[in-house]
Amino acid sequence: MLNKLLIIYFFFLGNFLFTILKAEDKTFSYTGSLQTWTVPDGVSSIEVDGYGGMGGHGSSSWNGRGGFGGRLQATISVTAGDTINIYVGEKGGNTTVAGGTTYEPVHNPWTVGDAEGGWNGGGDPGNTNNGGGGGGATDIRIGGTALSDRVYVAGGGGGGGVQRRSSQPGGDGGHGGGTTGANGSTGGAGGTNQSDSSLTRGPNGHGNSGATGGSGGGSSAGGSGGSIRGTDGALGLGGTGGTSGRAGGGGGGGYYGGGGGGDSNGSDAGGGGGGGSSYCSGSLCSSVTHTQGYTTANSNGSITFTWTAVTRTGYKVRITASSLNGILEILEQINTNGTNSTLTSALDDLTDAQLKVAAKQIKGMTIQKSIGQSIKSNNSFKRAMTAAIKGPSFDQLVQNNFASLSFDDVQNYYNPGVERINLTNDFTLSDIANIYSKRNLLQIGAPDNSFYLRTFGGLTDQEKAGDDIGYESTTAGFVFGNQTIIDNLQAGWGLGFSTTGLDYDEGYGLNNTHSLHANFFANKEYRRFDTSLNLGSFVSKNNLTRNVTEGSTQTLKSDRYELGFDLTGGISKKINLGGWVLNPTATINTAYVFQDNIDESGGDLALKIKTENLLQIKPELGFNLDKVFSNNGFVSRGFNLSLFGSEENKLDGADSNATIKDTGDSYTLTENKKRDQFVTAGLGYSSINQKNNSQFLINAFGTQNTSNDMSSSLFSFTYNKKF
Repeated sequence: MLNKLLIIYFFFLGNFLFTILKAEDKTFSYTGSLQTWTVPDGVSSIEVDGYGGMGGHGSSSWNGRGGFGGRLQATISVTAGDTINIYVGEKGGNTTVAGGTTYEPVHNPWTVGDAEGGWNGGGDPGNTNNGGGGGGATDIRIGGTALSDRVYVAGGGGGGGVQRRSSQPGGDGGHGGGTTGANGSTGGAGGTNQSDSSLTRGPNGHGNSGATGGSGGGSSAGGSGGSIRGTDGALGLGGTGGTSGRAGGGGGGGYYGGGGGGDSNGSDAGGGGGGGSSYCSGSLCSSVTHTQGYTTANSNGSITFTWTAVTRTGYKVRITASSLNGILEILEQINTNGTNSTLTSALDDLTDAQLKVAAKQIKGMTIQKSIGQSIKSNNSFKRAMTAAIKGPSFDQLVQNNFASLSFDDVQNYYNPGVERINLTNDFTLSDIANIYSKRNLLQIGAPDNSFYLRTFGGLTDQEKAGDDIGYESTTAGFVFGNQTIIDNLQAGWGLGFSTTGLDYDEGYGLNNTHSLHANFFANKEYRRFDTSLNLGSFVSKNNLTRNVTEGSTQTLKSDRYELGFDLTGGISKKINLGGWVLNPTATINTAYVFQDNIDESGGDLALKIKTENLLQIKPELGFNLDKVFSNNGFVSRGFNLSLFGSEENKLDGADSNATIKDTGDSYTLTENKKRDQFVTAGLGYSSINQKNNSQFLINAFGTQNTSNDMSSSLFSFTYNKKF
């Protein structure tokens, strides 16, 4: 039973594969005019089998026969959508004179014709009534219709010569085909007696005293005309037979035509015309087989195309991710236009998974991620500066968080390594001018001034989410500055440097951002509310390395500069609820960045990207809840809960226009997250016993955005004791 099922399975599988790979063919016969054929989609080569027209019969009872056309078989490279121009050769015209009483059809059958050269290069006989015309060549032309556009030619046979009498037959025409066509036969000499047993073809087959046959066409020149008065063949044209007395046959058409047969005014017969040569383009043809004198080529020419269409599935059909539609359309257009066939051929051979990776890499998704990176670097700087001037605060671990919270951050909160000045009041704009009128903020060491210096760092390991790209981000930097206190107003400045490196997963590339930061801050208590203002600026240099590993192997690099300005304002209020301290806070951050255009180098997939200046606004709202359960000077226990939500809005400059420099194809790099929302929560419990030098800490944090491509969670349990 199993064997039967397997037989049935393979039967249907075989028929299925046959249906997919079944070859198609089309035959073109003689029409006397140009014929065309368009290469179907999915076809890159065709098998061609054709032959030229036979030469016409001369006025002769016995010989004087036309040569067979040549056959040419080859595989020719083509391009889908190209037009193939087809010329099918005509048989050379037979003599117009009917056979005499000695004509025996059983040995040499023929009927009267028009005694003209066959269409497409066949040479005329020397006499318009009684000689055989040369057969026309069969050829195909690509890119035009001139003889110079021929890429395939099957030569025609030469026409037969005219007899003087049955005992002096005309010479046979030479066969067409081969890189050199066959020579025509010499006409019969006077007094020779030809019988049916000597009806053999070939040069000089009938004595050596008659008019000589024309030579076959060659690979670089036409065949020589026979003596006397046969003309030479030429490019694409057979020569004309000798015109006097017993006329010569016409030369066959071909890549180069055969020479016309010579004539005879004496007692001898005319010579046969030479056959035309065949040809196939060395750059397009393979598996070439020449046959001189193909016996089936005994009439008009013919040509057959055979092909197997490789049906390809469009890139957008294979990959349905909407974020990749734009680049997939461009790649499909490049495939259709053939502007980078090396790339698209490689893409066609990829699996769907590999093609999806290639589309991401070629599109430049890493470039899209680099836009706005300088703002994130500046946020890291501002958080470090705030930590330096305000001291430890649980809500600082939660606010403005980009899923980068680490265990060290938590430990530094509970165990700050250095003493920091704690500034708690906020400001009004009118107080800023008052500060400058009374104090030089650059002065370091005055009683009401303090200098601060802090280093900072961070590590984010973002896993791949959906069609996005995962990455590992590292940040390092330092900040220093000066702050001053006047009454309930604290203000100061900060300068710093940071470097952020993004190492994209799966070898997509690297993005390094180096930034110089400058900020002015002021805080003041105003009507029982704490207010804050931060004005800043930054200059960033972005070095981007983008790797393409699927479909092509390229490393593309670019550098650009950015100048940004930052404004952050906030308001908060502390509310005591029976020992629980609630601190609701609202802030809004506005950043404006002047962005350079991007100009990559390193390969034919390099992009030139026109960017717009970036405007980003991020409001944030949340609260911090603290409770100290006990504090007797030796043992303190506390509880912290912090919850903040924010919304990042890229109002302008998030999208950019990308152009593939090599092909000139353009598309839009669209930021799909112009609006993104974040929620971060933190929960902590601490028990510190100074009497026995022990510390017990439990903390949990979580961050999530609505795009589901930025999330983190952290749970820490710590017990410290000094012995």
